[in-house]
Amino acid sequence: MSEKKSLVTEFKEFLASGDIILLAIAFILGGLVKAVIDNIVAAIFQPIIAAVVGKPDFSSIGFDLGKSRVGVGLVLNAVIDLVLTGLVLFAIYKWYQAVRKRQGVIVPPPPGPTEAELLTEIRDLLKEQKG
Repeated sequence: MSEKKSLVTEFKEFLASGDIILLAIAFILGGLVKAVIDNIVAAIFQPIIAAVVGKPDFSSIGFDLGKSRVGVGLVLNAVIDLVLTGLVLFAIYKWYQAVRKRQGVIVPPPPGPTEAELLTEIRDLLKEQKG
């Protein structure tokens, strides 16, 4: 019979595996990257939007519905922030890929067979099955 490990022993093994440390590092770095992206959006893109539209945000846009206020502008702000954050993340990703490619970390895959080569292979396989 196999011995049951104590919860403390399993927890020590989990900590020693390094997974929790890597997760913590990723979490902390993710928070820092978020702060950078938030500042890029707030300091660069929102002033540009304000110059074009006349307002830095649209939180005041909405309408009253009975005793409640429907804040359409808040949703619009969230969508704009999502798109701008996505654009900044995409730019960071493209830069990262370019750096990795220059370092030789990313090697493009070898070219695959041409359409004619694939059709020839299919034809040959079909001949083998009939023959």
